[in-house]
Amino acid sequence: ALAMLNATLVNRIDISSQLVIFQILPDYGVPDFLPGQYVALGLYGSAPRINGTTDPAPVGGDKLIKRAYSIGSPPSE
Repeated sequence: ALAMLNATLVNRIDISSQLVIFQILPDYGVPDFLPGQYVALGLYGSAPRINGTTDPAPVGGDKLIKRAYSIGSPPSE
């Protein structure tokens, strides 16, 4: 069974072909965090891909593909 997603991508800024800034808004507010922590973001394998992506072609809808991303903002923001 597919789990519910719990955040929304509100902005994507392509800095270069290998650096992207994602601005994510969690559905239940931003939890407290410390500098150096990371988050795991995931989409289902069946989610559409944007042109030029390096991700593999969509796979089975039930597979949640996760990637770890470091938090690049201070806790005060």
